[in-house]
Amino acid sequence: MGLDHQFFEEGSKLRRWIGPDPPACVVYEPTDPCHRAFEAALADDLPPVKVNSKHARRFAESEGELAKTDRADARQLPRISLFSESCKLPAIVATQYNPDLKAKYDRMKAAAKRRKIAITAIMRKRLILANTLINEDREWAAIRA
Repeated sequence: MGLDHQFFEEGSKLRRWIGPDPPACVVYEPTDPCHRAFEAALADDLPPVKVNSKHARRFAESEGELAKTDRADARQLPRISLFSESCKLPAIVATQYNPDLKAKYDRMKAAAKRRKIAITAIMRKRLILANTLINEDREWAAIRA
């Protein structure tokens, strides 16, 4: 999945640790003022993915990881990132091709909501729909007017 390590210093130590084969992204928990230097060290070619520490903890608990340690949380960060990214892309596609979700997205944008907030709302709506379909043991069907 991924490796975990703590960095409190400048980016050169981080770059040496990563080595010549950089990952697609670096997932991290900003827990102190040092994270700005960390982000700056990554800015050139390693996209940083910032994960809220409370969300990381809640996700770890939902996965049965009850111990609260940095190492335990770090093991969960790549999974949180994957879960988040795997929901985001279908939500973006849905805003273009699903008439109901497109209308909701357009209403939110018209109400001056930021794109990220609008996409997150679409992600949530899709998750609720999926959960409902599973709980009611039925398949999704488009409503034809």
